[in-house]
Formats: sequence, C-alpha cells, structure tokens
Amino acid sequence: MDYKVEKRTFPSYKIMSIRAVVPFSQISGAMGGMFEELCTYCQKKGCQVAGDPVALYHAEGASMEALDIECCLPVAELVEEAGRVKGRALDGETNLMAQHTHKGPYEGLKKVYEDMMAWADGEGYKWLTDYPMREIYLNDPMTTKPEDYLTEIVWPVWK
Repeated sequence: MDYKVEKRTFPSYKIMSIRAVVPFSQISGAMGGMFEELCTYCQKKGCQVAGDPVALYHAEGASMEALDIECCLPVAELVEEAGRVKGRALDGETNLMAQHTHKGPYEGLKKVYEDMMAWADGEGYKWLTDYPMREIYLNDPMTTKPEDYLTEIVWPVWK
C-alpha cells in the first residue's frame, strides 16, 4: 500500500460533533447512526457545512475492547447544543503524520489500519496519542458507490 509520512498542518475550525465510546463490533453501525443524527440536527438548525465530515479517534478513551470516537461536521458557525450534539472549536495542529487514502467500502478500513500499524512499526513510528487519529470522508456515501468511497486516514506519529 501507499503510505507517506510528512509534516502536516490542520487549521483550527469549528465543529458540531457527537462523541461516544463504541465497542469494536459495533463501530460501523454506531458511526452511521452518529453521523445520521448529527446531519439531521445540523440541517434542522441551518448549519452551513464548511468541510468534509471527519471521525476523530481519541486515545484517552480507547481500550482493547472499544474506541472513543467523535463524528464531526466542520461548520461555518456553531449552533446551540442539544442532547449528544456538541459544538466546539477544534484546535489546529502541526505534526508528523502517517497518511493513506483508502478507496473502497468502509469495511475495508480495518485491514488498512492493521497494515498501516504493521508498516509504521516496521519503520519505527509510534502513534502520537496526544492528538486524535482522523478519518476524513472525501465523498458522500449517499451518492457514491461503496467501491468508490474515498477515506483519508491521518495518523499523528513520532519516531
């Protein structure tokens, strides 16, 4: 697979998000539901989406059984929060990042992560757990065939 490691800067931006700790076996369904809930809420509130949807994987809430996931929509302006939907500024960061763009169904991401972790270990990289890993969804699953989904994986690392 094609992996690259380079210094990358993410600017600060505003997000509306839903965060939950999800068992590995339920990730796909849980994330689909979280994004659906988030999109419905933002539509009702008239949010202007200002970028591609993002999933953040937080290290501090992760375990061997579950992941701490935050499904996010970048927005031009924050709106009121309700229930699980929260708004905040996502701080910018500049870090060394391992990156890969996956083309294909989301179910294939598990294998990509396994391969990417093995590659990183072999190259001497470790996950920089102070910052979340990101999946950036570059096209809309409602209008794109699963075999054409594009997901950018961005993983903060150090050597």
